[in-house]
Amino acid sequence: MRMKMKVIIPVLLITVSATVFAFARYGTPGDPPGRYEAVMALVGNILKEGHYQPKEINDAFSKEVFDKYLKSTDSEKKFLLQSDVAKLRALENHVDDELLREAPLDLFRSTTEIIKKRVAEAAAIYPEILDQPFDFGKNEKVVLDPEALDFPKDEAA
Repeated sequence: MRMKMKVIIPVLLITVSATVFAFARYGTPGDPPGRYEAVMALVGNILKEGHYQPKEINDAFSKEVFDKYLKSTDSEKKFLLQSDVAKLRALENHVDDELLREAPLDLFRSTTEIIKKRVAEAAAIYPEILDQPFDFGKNEKVVLDPEALDFPKDEAA
């Protein structure tokens, strides 16, 4: 278990760092063509050849990385809907292909598109929610453990 964590933590850090780096300027004017592909190829090469304990980059690796990516993208399950997760799950075996430059960056682009859409939707509705007065007399509960929650079924949830 300890050896597994020594492998998983660096892989996760590299993946998250590459994602943050790529998301920071995605869609801004001046993005050179192929920039994100180059970042993914670099991460793939580091994982294959430069890592002190390289792992085989295959579909099992893709599923593991995808689950961590999904968890870190919407850890509190506030933005993504079940339909969004289903759309992204169709690409869960795609990570290895993207890292090895055998496929386009569909997972990254799909995630970016969905997150931008959901953030815009949230920004549109929160002012009207905050305009209503708080009723402290209501008996309400808040579930803060994301493991106990599921992704919302639709926009109304």
